[in-house]
Amino acid sequence: MVAYCIPSSAMSSQVKDSADLLVKEGNQPSIIASGQSTKIDNFTTAIMVSISAHDAAGGSVLAASMSDSYYANKGSQDKVQALEDGYDLPSDWSYPRYWHGYLVVLKPLLVFLDVGQIRLLFLAILALLSVAVCCRLAARTRLSYALAFAFSMTMVEAFIVAFSLSLAFSFFVALGGMLYVLNVSDTQTAFGAERRFGVVFFVIGAVTVFFDFLCTPIITLGLPLAAYLLVWRADLARVPYKRIVPFLFCCALAWSVGYASIWFTKWVLATIILGRDVVGEGIANLAFRTGESGSASVGNASQSDVARWLGAAKNLKAMLPGWKWKPAACVAVLVGVAFARCRRKGMAHFAASALMVAMLPYAWYLMAANHSYVHFWFVYRAQVITVFSVLSVVIASVDWKGVRAAAGKPFRFMRGDSSGSESDDAASCIADKV
Repeated sequence: MVAYCIPSSAMSSQVKDSADLLVKEGNQPSIIASGQSTKIDNFTTAIMVSISAHDAAGGSVLAASMSDSYYANKGSQDKVQALEDGYDLPSDWSYPRYWHGYLVVLKPLLVFLDVGQIRLLFLAILALLSVAVCCRLAARTRLSYALAFAFSMTMVEAFIVAFSLSLAFSFFVALGGMLYVLNVSDTQTAFGAERRFGVVFFVIGAVTVFFDFLCTPIITLGLPLAAYLLVWRADLARVPYKRIVPFLFCCALAWSVGYASIWFTKWVLATIILGRDVVGEGIANLAFRTGESGSASVGNASQSDVARWLGAAKNLKAMLPGWKWKPAACVAVLVGVAFARCRRKGMAHFAASALMVAMLPYAWYLMAANHSYVHFWFVYRAQVITVFSVLSVVIASVDWKGVRAAAGKPFRFMRGDSSGSESDDAASCIADKV
């Protein structure tokens, strides 16, 4: 509601410049090459800017914040051109299913900046958050884990999300969640604050659905969980599976409840305030996005159906273009060897937990089959969870003491670690946790 108090006239110049830029680029341009994975989502950015440009127009601010109206040229699929043609025309479309919490950030920014400048700002924020996470990972765990995270972000070309305003917010929330987990007091014991972290993940889920446009929300669960396991990997040697698995499940459940309940609340409020069946619309679209249609919209749902696994396959291929079964088999063997070594080192509980977290993106792809299949070119970035978690297991399996001895010189990978090795028993694990 506060965002809708900003008059559209205050941002008209920046909105016009933004529309000109987006029209010049197109709806889904590739900023590096012609590959699908480097496309930016100007289609959704145009919707976001158009909603920002349409205020209450003399009506209720409350109703405007529930309907989130914009000019769409009667539902045209060329949202960039619709923005160019109608940013200063009365709205003819609405998007009440989402909270559109990004307006709290975007509308004030559009008073001073156009989309091109906002992209640079978002890129700077993304870089600062990423560097902060790497620094905290290096301080709380090992430098090698920080490098693994940086490599994971590179694998999914995370910097591109700053150029698609709709994609950036889930990464901001995920990185913020990681920083919170990495800054938890060192005096806490692993799995000694289950209720606290249940609340934390509930809040993360709620914040995600408030800002996110159903892009890659699962990363706000997976990345903080992966960071939590890394921080307390030493203690996991003393924690039985029957306690670890329920903890992970409860964190995922708390996140899901936060995400779903806040989202459903918007449907209910919009239905009451607008006198429109937003609940019915939301349920219909949710059923469509979690279904097996290969179509991009409900209106074309008669198009060919797709098996659920195809969404996961397309996302994996987007991250690893050109990969065949032999390289994939080598990776699977490497993970198996790493897990076996972790078992011998007393790190099996950490490895098993991390691999469970690594599967979260594929669970999401199977659940949101249509969404994952149609929008694979940006949804594939959820696999940053998988890459980071798998690399963490591989790093945990390495005998750093042996590596250092083979190198014949000091080879420190963790602050305050004189041995350079992961623990071989529970006692040394505790000393190794920083």
